[in-house]
Amino acid sequence: MELVIAFLIGVASSSLVGYLAYKRQKKESDTSTSRLLEAFEHQLRQSESLYSTMCVLNEQTEGIQSGLTSLRTDVEQHLANGPLVGDAKLRVLVGAIARASVPEALTVSPSSRTLDRASVCKLHATLFPKGTAQGGSLREQRVWIGSPGSTPKTAVFVPPPPAEVPPTFDELLQEWTLNYPRLAKASKKQKVESISNFHYRFVSLHPFLDGNGAMAKLLLAMQVRDLIGQEVNLSFQSLAYFEALAAANDGDLEQLTIIIKGALR
Repeated sequence: MELVIAFLIGVASSSLVGYLAYKRQKKESDTSTSRLLEAFEHQLRQSESLYSTMCVLNEQTEGIQSGLTSLRTDVEQHLANGPLVGDAKLRVLVGAIARASVPEALTVSPSSRTLDRASVCKLHATLFPKGTAQGGSLREQRVWIGSPGSTPKTAVFVPPPPAEVPPTFDELLQEWTLNYPRLAKASKKQKVESISNFHYRFVSLHPFLDGNGAMAKLLLAMQVRDLIGQEVNLSFQSLAYFEALAAANDGDLEQLTIIIKGALR
């Protein structure tokens, strides 16, 4: 809000200064003075409109955040009666909460300079309501990605079996931590490529039972923030994104890199 007020003051000040300087020249006619005042009034009207719009957006953001907090509390009270088992609808709801919690989790996330299993699992747990069994724990079940009713044979993608998750996960995180000092000095292009490679490897490993997409986006945003100094538009997930992941399965990371680069802001 302070930024908006400062913006309005700046617009008003610059317009008044311009008007006074123009007047001191004593060359303006009544017509030109009138036009200048009209331009000044027009700027003020635009500023007021922008101020009102930003106030509405601020209220909507606060309302969404308040609703998310309330929903999380309700789910936590439900989970207090027992672990989340067999309730498919509630599981879907918990997954939606995890995805919506990424922006807030990013604001309190540590540096991505050093990543290990404990720190990433802790971050994963913060995305879920308290009492959620799958929050913060590596998966111990076989999973596959596909349409409802699909099997491992008909699935679009089958991540590694549970036994391979811990060592592969540790290897990925250790490799990132080891290469971070070099990446910090690399070009932006190299940084984006390395982040894209990490993102794909994390998603394809599917280390958690639920919340892998949300966790992948959180890590992506952390890495971009720390290495590139920019933010990421986290709504980039689309058909093109899934097609890029499919291409990456065949060894082509170019499409995914283009999408991630385009999401930077």
